[in-house]
Amino acid sequence: MDKLDTAGIQPHTQRIERFLVTTMTFDCVRIQLLEYCINIQHKEKGDENMIRIEILFDRQSTKNLKSGTLQALQNEIEQRLKPHYPEIWLRIDQGSAPSVSVTGARNDKDKERILSLLEEIWQDDSWLPAA
Repeated sequence: MDKLDTAGIQPHTQRIERFLVTTMTFDCVRIQLLEYCINIQHKEKGDENMIRIEILFDRQSTKNLKSGTLQALQNEIEQRLKPHYPEIWLRIDQGSAPSVSVTGARNDKDKERILSLLEEIWQDDSWLPAA
């Protein structure tokens, strides 16, 4: 199998070349091509640098929140994170269990920084709506 042409791909996405090593088994080749296609689709969508944050509250917790709290939280997160991470997809909603998920960070250090900023926001009550 010939190496796929990745010349038109931006340098930061050329990491996919490591997946394109010629292998002897059909399954490995198929997996490599699938990973290549996923990376290309990611590039085409333009969201390869997008941070995705999902914060879910359980239904019981949201019953006790003041009206407008979730919207205020979303506004505060966007205001504080956008200067550092301009591409953010943020979802704050109800779920069956509380959770916080951060994906799309470039590395573990970035992810820890984002989680730390989220914790600071949560502990700072200045963004909470007035009664």
